[in-house]
Amino acid sequence: MVLDTMGELRAIYRRAAVAFVGGSLVAGRGGQNPAEPAAASVPVLIGPHHENQREIVAAMLASGGGFVVRDAAEIADACATLLGDDAARIAAGARAREAVENAAGGARSTLMRLRALITVA
Repeated sequence: MVLDTMGELRAIYRRAAVAFVGGSLVAGRGGQNPAEPAAASVPVLIGPHHENQREIVAAMLASGGGFVVRDAAEIADACATLLGDDAARIAAGARAREAVENAAGGARSTLMRLRALITVA
């Protein structure tokens, strides 16, 4: 299924087996948010041009819940591998979710640091 409308993805990711997050196959777009499918315990495929999402992609790659693909052939190969092994796919999805959960809290941390600066000044 291919979706290209804001607001549809979060509900669909819960039913997905694997997700490719677009805007990342070619330079200049920076990639969309891979945390949404990861939060739904879905393994995430993302292209090499994910400049806007470096930290979360790095966390997902390190966990084994995210995979960089460079073209349509690599997307097809990764999907075939993940869809051919339910246990590995489910484990990768769990690792993707764990990476997102471990990375959560950035806004709260930033606010706490700002609050400390404001009360000192």
